Amino acid sequence: MKKVPLIILLALVMTACTDHSSNSSQIHQVVYDSEIFMPALQHKKHKISAYAESTDHASLSFQVSGSIIKEYVNVGDTVNKGDSLFEISNPILAPKITQIDEEITALAADIAQNQTELKRLANLKKTNAISQNDLDKLIYKNESLNAKKRSLEAQRLEARSLFEETVLHAPFTGTVAEIFKKNGEMVNIGEPVALLSGVNSLQASIFVPSHLQNALHREQKIPAYYHDSSFLAVIKEISQTANPKSQLFKIIIELPSEITIKAGEQITTFIPEELGTHYSVPFESVIDDGINKPYLMVLHEQQVKQAFIKIIALREDEILLDLETDISHNKKIEVITQGQSHLTIGQHVKSKEKNS
Repeated sequence: MKKVPLIILLALVMTACTDHSSNSSQIHQVVYDSEIFMPALQHKKHKISAYAESTDHASLSFQVSGSIIKEYVNVGDTVNKGDSLFEISNPILAPKITQIDEEITALAADIAQNQTELKRLANLKKTNAISQNDLDKLIYKNESLNAKKRSLEAQRLEARSLFEETVLHAPFTGTVAEIFKKNGEMVNIGEPVALLSGVNSLQASIFVPSHLQNALHREQKIPAYYHDSSFLAVIKEISQTANPKSQLFKIIIELPSEITIKAGEQITTFIPEELGTHYSVPFESVIDDGINKPYLMVLHEQQVKQAFIKIIALREDEILLDLETDISHNKKIEVITQGQSHLTIGQHVKSKEKNS
């Protein structure tokens, strides 16, 4: 009768040892990975596309009307300041200049003849051969002829100036962006013929929400890309009024002259945003089943604990978050980043132990 309890006791001891050995084996066979994290000041970059545009751009037109007879450029051509772009024919200007020239020539002959007569009468007046009234009439006639000549010369100058306007020149170095009129077409005064964009100075416009607009300032440098080339753009203007429809603010940035980019081409900018002090952990560290609050598995004092979190933002392959569960007084936490399915809340494991 006394042997039965002893046998039972031995069986219980052996079972307990077996269970302990089994649990120890399970702990050491756990496959997981962990990493130490601390809260830090976090930033996020917002990717915003924009298009290069010339700071110098002009819609070119003639100051006289006429028909286009010569077209010296095509769309996309680069021109220098003063280059001829278009030429028109005006059937009135050239004949008008010829007519004025002829009138001035005839008037000059009349003035010369009157001057000769004036000298002769002035000599006769000395001997009282003519009256002062006759001399005054000739003097008045001479002044009238000179005044008319000056008027015609002013008209000729204006006509020649208009005639020079029959050739349209580039006001600055740039690229012909658009052509609105072709050879043989009629052009009215002030009617756009072409659009010229400068090549020496480029800018771009980006549009941002208010929380980004408040964090930007003039002369701030922001990273940007054109194809595979990176560069720094400089903020030149910040709108203080939002677009009523989009509720976005316009920011004008200056592009460096050393990049080989043309007006109309696309660039990509990255606008920084300071998000405050938070944890930054890999996506796979966060456990979210869509029903319960998202949480992390953390190791504290060699035990797996559940730390509920508040997600602040997503950044590439990371999640920015705050802890809602107080785990460590010094804010340093050891997060299970892989192998969470092999662990259970409350399980004891050795900190930073990784098995593969």
